[in-house]
Amino acid sequence: MGKGAFDEIGSTRVTLKWFSCMVLSSQIVGVIAIILLAVLFGQYRGGFAWTSDINKEFNYHPLFMTLGMIFFYGDAILAYRVFRDVKKLRVKILHGSLLALSLIFASIGLKAVFDSHNLADPPKPNLYSLHSWVGLTAVVLFGAQWVCGFVSFLFPKLSEEIRKAYMPSHKFWGKAIFILAVGAVLMGITEYSIFKSIYGDDKVKYQRNLINFFGVFVLIFAGIILYLVSNPGYQRPPENEIEHNQLDPLLDSIRTNDLNGVETWMEGSDWQTIVQVLQTHSPGPTTTAGNRSSHMDYEDQRDLASSLSQWNCPRCTFINDGSSRTCEICSCEKGS
Repeated sequence: MGKGAFDEIGSTRVTLKWFSCMVLSSQIVGVIAIILLAVLFGQYRGGFAWTSDINKEFNYHPLFMTLGMIFFYGDAILAYRVFRDVKKLRVKILHGSLLALSLIFASIGLKAVFDSHNLADPPKPNLYSLHSWVGLTAVVLFGAQWVCGFVSFLFPKLSEEIRKAYMPSHKFWGKAIFILAVGAVLMGITEYSIFKSIYGDDKVKYQRNLINFFGVFVLIFAGIILYLVSNPGYQRPPENEIEHNQLDPLLDSIRTNDLNGVETWMEGSDWQTIVQVLQTHSPGPTTTAGNRSSHMDYEDQRDLASSLSQWNCPRCTFINDGSSRTCEICSCEKGS
């Protein structure tokens, strides 16, 4: 594990170098897993086709389900960790787009397996195995999770109170569905190997090895993803949660010298976010030796708001109070 540095309150900051290595490792492992599966079904199991050959069409099922429900899903989960310094709206769009891509691949993969059953002569039954139950449940939950996330956080974007209440569930189900998908993929490839007698035939030992290595790499990929998203040291820094549109009302009030507007903004939740960031990243007054103050009182808040509303004279550079229209030294008008 990478070396960490301890800050003034004793919490561990994990180095970004180790984080970057882990992210890179996850991508390498994930790509290898996809390549192993493509080689297995492309070279040893007949290749790929659409409805013209239902046996070859089935081969799209494991490949596309792994691409969608494992690889792109895992990358979507990592988006907020990897792009921690990018504007949050852009990361939201990337996160949602990767999940949409996952859903598209999963849908095509499901069509491939249903076609291989329904178009067979005679038709084969659907949804009879535990793998099919778990897999379909994962896809349905994934789709519901994507819709709820899109409506809550992107468009039409629900109120802040609802988003805050829903966020813990969104995070939990995101990881839970990912784990469910990993289980479904491993059950599916094992079921396929048993049906095709791959494990009991030494003539196809290369295929058996490809399947086993594929399963190992999927587990490693999933383990890295879950480790990175569960480690608090890799979370998006709190200061990056402050979006520009949250500060716009305050800045407008400062520009127009509207102290009432500043005080109204301070009473909202956006101000509390900034206070929390200041408490976390700035040294504050101490109540006892070695302990930091746990809050910023109202007078401190007013002082900070007042300092934000001050302006520099463009002529003599004197710092004037926000309520003054002209410079106290040279009488130059504010904004001239």
